[in-house]
Amino acid sequence: MKGVIASPAVSIEPFPFFSKFSSFRAIQCIMGYVLRFIRNCQRPRIQRETSRHLTVSELRRSTEAIIHVVQLVHLVDEIQRVSTNEPCKRLANLRPIYSDGLLRVGGRLDRSQLPFESRHPIILPDRDPVIRLLVRQMHVELLHIGQTGLMNAMRQRYWLLNARSTIRSITRKCVTCFRVNPSNTSQLMGNLPAARVVPSPPFAVTGVDYAGPFTIKQGARRPALIKAKKH
Repeated sequence: MKGVIASPAVSIEPFPFFSKFSSFRAIQCIMGYVLRFIRNCQRPRIQRETSRHLTVSELRRSTEAIIHVVQLVHLVDEIQRVSTNEPCKRLANLRPIYSDGLLRVGGRLDRSQLPFESRHPIILPDRDPVIRLLVRQMHVELLHIGQTGLMNAMRQRYWLLNARSTIRSITRKCVTCFRVNPSNTSQLMGNLPAARVVPSPPFAVTGVDYAGPFTIKQGARRPALIKAKKH
């Protein structure tokens, strides 16, 4: 009798607390305070940040840290290929680059005067729940903008893979957008009369015309006017 050794496969998430929140803002704030704590531990007491609220730069760094973790989960093969200058077939049309721990779109806008984040948007996977929370937050911050407007606003900083289908699924599930854009209801019609649905024998209802045809338009045309010139 042969023995069988079974070992259960357990998938470990990099940050399990991501799945405990239904808002990207909450994840962003928690990551911001964690990064602040790390920086304060590395600084002298005088240079530590002690304010209760996060600054704009801290929120931006926390967002980049969250996206960095998401990319390590879904785009780790692409990051390794780009880091070693190997061809990446999945993102070949984006010409990706790896800068500051983030996978970005390459493109041809290096000489443009646009900000760096607009010239090289961050590549986002489309199947991660954290990224869907980010898209939903931008949808709310932009006052429930439409699908095309939301996609154009996102591409100023991010490049979401399969953006159109992801944005469509999120906007269709928005309760606020559903309430302000109700669907038209069709008018309920009554039953048809019996004369229209019950068959009758031929010539049951007949009519005779005694007046003859009435001409409503004469066949002869009006003669054309001839203009004579006076000499």
